[in-house]
Amino acid sequence: MRRLHLSERTVAHILTALGALVIAATFTASPLGRASDSTDAPQAVAAPATIGPSDPELAVESPLTLRASSEARGGGQRSRDLDPSPTAAPTAYTADVPVPPTPTAAAAEQQPNPQLKGQVGIQVGHWKNSELPGELASLRGSTGAAGKDWREVDVNLDISRRVATLLEGLGVTVDLIPATVPIHYKADAFIAVHGDANSNTSVSGYKLARASWSKNPARDDALLNAVSSAYAATTGLRYHPGTITRNMTGYYAFNQGLQHSVDASTPAVILELGFLTTASDRKLLMEQPDRAAEGIVNGVVKYLSSR
Repeated sequence: MRRLHLSERTVAHILTALGALVIAATFTASPLGRASDSTDAPQAVAAPATIGPSDPELAVESPLTLRASSEARGGGQRSRDLDPSPTAAPTAYTADVPVPPTPTAAAAEQQPNPQLKGQVGIQVGHWKNSELPGELASLRGSTGAAGKDWREVDVNLDISRRVATLLEGLGVTVDLIPATVPIHYKADAFIAVHGDANSNTSVSGYKLARASWSKNPARDDALLNAVSSAYAATTGLRYHPGTITRNMTGYYAFNQGLQHSVDASTPAVILELGFLTTASDRKLLMEQPDRAAEGIVNGVVKYLSSR
C-alpha cells in the first residue's frame, strides 16, 4: 500500500477541524445548547425542594424559578448556569436574589387587603376631656379610673394607638377620636375604648355594650359580637356582662340628642378592656397591650369583612 506523506501543517489543520466537530456535536446534545429564550428554559433551573409553607395559598415561588420564567419571556438578565449534569442529583445553589420570608399569621394580617375597605372611629376614653364642649361640660376633668402607678386614660390611649396603627396597615381609614366626638360623626364602625374599675379586686373580664335605644340593633349587635368573639379569643379574658351599667348602654357618644355624638347610621359600641383594679387584667393591658389591640383589630376586620 502506498503511504501518504502529509506535512506537519496539514496534519495540524485536520486535527483542529476534527476537534471542532466533536465539540459542536457535544454542545448540541447538552441542555446548555438550548436557546435561553426557549419555553423549556424554566425546566433547566432546579428550584429548592422546599420553598415557603405547605399551604398553597401562602406558598412563595423560588427566586430561581421566578428568574428562569422571566428569562423565558425575554426579560431580565441572563441566569447563571445552574443546571447540574444530567445524571447527577440536583445540587443546592445559592441565588443572588433573596428568598421571600415565609409569611406568618401576624404578618399576613398586616398586609393591606384590597377588599378590606372602610372608615373606623376609635374613641379614646377620657382623652383630652378638658376640651369637651359646653353640652358635655359636666364630664370635664376626669381621666377615668386611676391607681398608684397608672391612669385609665393612659392605658386607653396606648392601646387605641396600637389599634389605629394595625388597622391602617390593613388599608382601613382610622379616626383616633378624643372625648369630644365630631358633630354627628359618621363611619363604618365606632368603638369607644375604656378601662374598667371595681371595688372587688378579684373580678376579671371585659365588657361590651351598645345603645339601649339603637335604631338598628341588628347592625350594632353584629359589630359587638364580632369584637367580643375576637377580643376574648386573643386576650383570654372572659365576657363579664354582670357589671354592664346604664353608663355604658346610655353612653353620651350614642346620644343623638347631642351635637357631639355618633350618627344614628353608624354602628357603635363601647368596650371596657378589662378591670384595671384587678392585678391580672391590669398586667395584661399594661404589659401586653398588643394582645388587646390585636383582639380589637381582629374583631373590626371580621365585622368589615362580613358586610
